[in-house]
Amino acid sequence: MVITEKLSFFKFVKLFIKLLRGGKHLDMPDVFFKTGREIHVQAFENEHGQVNGEDLPLQAFDLKIWMTKQPFWFNHKEAASQE
Repeated sequence: MVITEKLSFFKFVKLFIKLLRGGKHLDMPDVFFKTGREIHVQAFENEHGQVNGEDLPLQAFDLKIWMTKQPFWFNHKEAASQE
C-alpha cells in the first residue's frame, strides 16, 4: 500500500516522474509504503478521501484492509456455473 501526504502539483509531478523511473518515488519523504496481510490505517484528524474516484466528506478515517490472492485471469464460464 502506498500512502502520500497531500501533495502540491509540483510534488505530484515529481512523484509521477520517479514512479515511471522504477519505483524511486518510495524514497520521497511524503510517501509511505507498507506491506502485509492486514493493514490498519487511522487518521485522527479530519482528512479528504476518495473511494472509486468519488470524493468523501471531510472526516477521520479508520481503515482495515485485508489482502487475498486472486487469480489474474477470470474464467467467466466457471463464475457463471457458481452462481
